[in-house]
Amino acid sequence: MKRGVAVVLIGASRVGSARLVTALVIALAAVLAASVLALVAARTAEAAFPGGNGKIAFQSDRHGPVEIYAMTPGDTATRITTSNNSYDPSYSPDGRRIAFISGSKTNSSYEVWVMNADGSGRRQVTKTSVAEQEPGWSPDGTKLVYASNSFDKDRQTDLEIWTINVDGTERRQLTNNSS
Repeated sequence: MKRGVAVVLIGASRVGSARLVTALVIALAAVLAASVLALVAARTAEAAFPGGNGKIAFQSDRHGPVEIYAMTPGDTATRITTSNNSYDPSYSPDGRRIAFISGSKTNSSYEVWVMNADGSGRRQVTKTSVAEQEPGWSPDGTKLVYASNSFDKDRQTDLEIWTINVDGTERRQLTNNSS
């Protein structure tokens, strides 16, 4: 038993054990409520592991809509997209490019895009009527993998895993599940 707890318990005989127990229960409830509120208020953070360039890419809404930022650990973050909602960054294995999700100019869905690690050379890879998410790279950097429903193909709304060449050709559904 810790010393402070022992002092409180010794003082309980003077104050009355019922009042002390009530006070302890209220204090514990307040601490628990504050902890739950802190967890609920916490926003998730997503970041890409560093590529060959040693930088970390992450999404943030620190200046308005969600955008992608890059930084060397311990340095200042630099905003590298200005598209009004870009997220899910993923560095290519060599660290020279980033795959990410952003809105399309031709439809309202979110598509897979690729850009240079500094934010230049932005290019749309997928062109579907459904929203894609969570892109990743093949080890050789020639293909992308991502999650999306297959509604445009078979009217199913469950998420599936897809691959596509970085140039936007050969889109292929890898999974077919019903949940």
